[in-house]
Amino acid sequence: MKTLFTLLLFVVSAISLSAAPKEYWIIGQVANSFTREQIPYVSVTLMRPDSSVVATTQSKKTSRGGRLECPFIFIMKFEEQGNFILRFTHLEYDTLYTNIEVKLGN
Repeated sequence: MKTLFTLLLFVVSAISLSAAPKEYWIIGQVANSFTREQIPYVSVTLMRPDSSVVATTQSKKTSRGGRLECPFIFIMKFEEQGNFILRFTHLEYDTLYTNIEVKLGN
């Protein structure tokens, strides 16, 4: 099977505190680990360490006003800090699990 590759940029820069209190966002892209081409329609699941699901989304094209803004990104909103597991699944690829920690920055 093919291997998924998550761009590290989302881990560093996209976990952020939004204007609303206790509201967090993860924004990222998923790419093929060999070709680095973006992969559409990847299911992304945010889970607690016990595997209970916090949020789910899918990578897809986004547009504003009919204009393509960023192809095949995923956007996930949730409301708690802590340690989590991100699961990336696609029919044509191996499932990828990534551990992340979400905490309020200084």
